[in-house]
Amino acid sequence: MSELARNSILNFWVTVNEGEYDKVADCFSEGCIVKFPGWEKVYKGKDSCAGFFKKFILEKNVTHTELSFFQGYHPGGEDDGSQNSIVNWIQEEGVAKNDAQYTISYSAKFDVCKAGTISSVDLIMDENMITQVFG
Repeated sequence: MSELARNSILNFWVTVNEGEYDKVADCFSEGCIVKFPGWEKVYKGKDSCAGFFKKFILEKNVTHTELSFFQGYHPGGEDDGSQNSIVNWIQEEGVAKNDAQYTISYSAKFDVCKAGTISSVDLIMDENMITQVFG
């Protein structure tokens, strides 16, 4: 499962970065849930989740991104790669909706179901940064 989960998340980010938003919905399961501080808080369903990420990406002009992957969980803190959860730590620079430069760090925890589609995403971002970046 761990390789399937990793490939599913990589496929999602590649699809988003290529701007193929018509294909992003295929990355999500029918019952997918996205949680994000601010905005509507929770997005439910395949199309709603895809719509969220389209808005999340297109509402800002990203000029640089660094993405780290961590998979699995072990009580001792080791990354054992055995779980269907992947956490991405994202560092992003860009131009906000109000044309101000920004630098933010946030995390996204993805859960992948057995079918290889994303079943949930929890985004963690400082709410003050959400206001700064998205207005």
